[in-house]
Amino acid sequence: MHIIKRILSSILLVSFLLSAFAVSGVAAGTNLAAGKSYTVEYDSKIDNAYPNRAYKQESALTDGKLATRASYSDTAFLKLYRGTSASVTIDLGEACAVSSVELRTLQMKTAGIQCARYVHVAVSTDGENFGTVGSVYDDKSVTSASSAIITHTVTLDQAYAARYVRVTFSCDVYIYTDEIFVYGNKGTSGAKEATPDKETEPVGFSAGIDGIENIVLMYTVGNYTQQKLRPYLAYVDKDGNATDMMFESMLFLPSGASGFDFSTDKGWNDYTANMFGIGKDYNLEALNKLVGSMRSELGLADDYKYPVFLSVPYLEHGNRTVGGVVSNSLENRLTFLKGYIDTLIKTFSESGFDNLEFKGVYWQSELINYASCDYEPDLIKQYNQYVHSKGLKSIWIPYYCAPGFETAVELGFDSATLQSGYAFPRSGDSLTEIGDVLPGSVEDSAAQAKKYGLGMEFELSIGASAAADRFYKYLHTGYSTGCMDGGMMMIYQGVDDLFRCAGSLNGSNERTVYDLLYLYTKDRFTSEAPVVETEDRLIVIKTDSRSSDFVTITDTDSTRTSWSIVDAVATEGLNYVLEGEGFYLVNTKGTAPGKYTVSFNVSDGYNVSERATLEFLVIDKELPELNETLEDALKVYVRPDQAASSVEFPAGTEITYIDLGDGWGYVTAKLDGETVKGFTNVAFGEEAETSAPETSSSPQPQDASGFPIVIVVVIAVAVLAVGVVLLIIFKKKNIK
Repeated sequence: MHIIKRILSSILLVSFLLSAFAVSGVAAGTNLAAGKSYTVEYDSKIDNAYPNRAYKQESALTDGKLATRASYSDTAFLKLYRGTSASVTIDLGEACAVSSVELRTLQMKTAGIQCARYVHVAVSTDGENFGTVGSVYDDKSVTSASSAIITHTVTLDQAYAARYVRVTFSCDVYIYTDEIFVYGNKGTSGAKEATPDKETEPVGFSAGIDGIENIVLMYTVGNYTQQKLRPYLAYVDKDGNATDMMFESMLFLPSGASGFDFSTDKGWNDYTANMFGIGKDYNLEALNKLVGSMRSELGLADDYKYPVFLSVPYLEHGNRTVGGVVSNSLENRLTFLKGYIDTLIKTFSESGFDNLEFKGVYWQSELINYASCDYEPDLIKQYNQYVHSKGLKSIWIPYYCAPGFETAVELGFDSATLQSGYAFPRSGDSLTEIGDVLPGSVEDSAAQAKKYGLGMEFELSIGASAAADRFYKYLHTGYSTGCMDGGMMMIYQGVDDLFRCAGSLNGSNERTVYDLLYLYTKDRFTSEAPVVETEDRLIVIKTDSRSSDFVTITDTDSTRTSWSIVDAVATEGLNYVLEGEGFYLVNTKGTAPGKYTVSFNVSDGYNVSERATLEFLVIDKELPELNETLEDALKVYVRPDQAASSVEFPAGTEITYIDLGDGWGYVTAKLDGETVKGFTNVAFGEEAETSAPETSSSPQPQDASGFPIVIVVVIAVAVLAVGVVLLIIFKKKNIK
């Protein structure tokens, strides 16, 4: 009996140890990642979009410390934020045979923390050429309302040779992970070499739809009248004349301020009625009338119809009954959406809009809500298939790093554009938690749009700080990245920001925004350097005084507030201020008389002007009022066949010269009975300087050659005296 008990005990012990080995992973080999270094990289950069959440080097994923509870407060978790996906590349230190990988992530949906939806494993022996050797997908766990630590295991079909292991996983909002295990054995005996992945080329920017490359968003809460719609349909010049078409299409959609409750039938019906505006002479009805009234003015063909897109609001997964169906399944939600599309088609057809074309629909949700249900991508794919079956186009506008934006093409959208959010400075908790959005976010967004086949959304919010400069960033990026040439652009503009820009004063930042956007829609926007006009300009200032003015700067493709002074260098001793819009202020208190210069360039944030120089002549405050150069003064006397520099003072002209130092002098002269006066540093002044006193409050008269009259008289008398003496001697000789 004792023997049987011992045998049973031994069997139980062995079973326990085997179970323990299986749970700990030892059965799969050693955890090769323990204590190893790694790098983390996001697919979508977040340093500009969410700077306070930028990744900082740490070692939490290989330190062996596991979270003890499914809570965001557990310090064992590494917190990663958005970025579309995160890739962790672990250096094992030597070549190994890798057989499986485990990733632990937290699921806590109520806190915006979502576990991984997929995990991809790629390996490399050189750290450069990686081959994907295994993946796992999980659409269910991310929808769970229960908090839990989810372990995803990628078991490879066999051992692969690897020194570097790259684990890539979804990062929809926050993803918390405490450890990555890489199981296998040291050495590569029996391990297979992974086939390197093929390099994927960027898809390129989303092309226009049937010639439509520029669509403006029109939030129906604005109740747009014909007057308000006019500067959107047509480009209105600075005199109020409609000279060309502006946007090739408009998208009508509801805003959060509309107050429509889309969980009820009434909300959908009220929105539809508001959008069409039948009998109200606003929105679609007003646009139809406006196109008809401006057909001749804009030179539109008799059969031309202006294309419009209409929004399909988002029907959330849930237990509400809308349109006679409960929105808790793929089939029910799809049934409702198909019915609403049919309603739009029918209502449009019955409205008698002879001047409009129902071009397509807009999927209003700005993300793929994977956490709501496990069939969201399938819903969108089947929705788009139905849209196309009705001869319509489908468009979408996700935000930067929105979950699923990178799948826009495979989901079946005809065109999608990506928001960057740069137009909207952050404040409050958002500013504290994720940081203010930086200019580089526009380039980051454009790069991801080009990578995954989307276009760019431009965003304008004229109530925001530096709104015009922020908008110029979109224009320049669209131009410099090539999106302007054939790529899709959709523009958010609040409710009527562009209407207000079109009606703003000429030369204002707001009016400039409207004009530059028009050039962009016509593929005529350029990005050129500012031009600074400072040639032949001498600025004269007396000591112990101030002088201020504006330098003339022109730049047709930027706003004035985007300009800045760069690389300014001034003569030592000059106290000055020089600002981006060309304003200068000079204070000569304590400044010695003489010539001073300020050399500088002007940048519009993208291009830099040629070198420009301002010349300042500081003169003694005791001198009389002096206000022009000699060259400027002489221009009054220039004949059509002369240059100002060729004008000479006639012989006998009464001239005075005051030496101002540093090669400069002040000249006064009488010409045609008028006094000509001005500064000069040309040869005339240098010649006069040889005989003129250094300073003189009552300068000596001069002849046309520049010599003082007194000296000329003395010389003349001397010559006459010598002549008289010689004449007397000559006569005496003749007498003898």
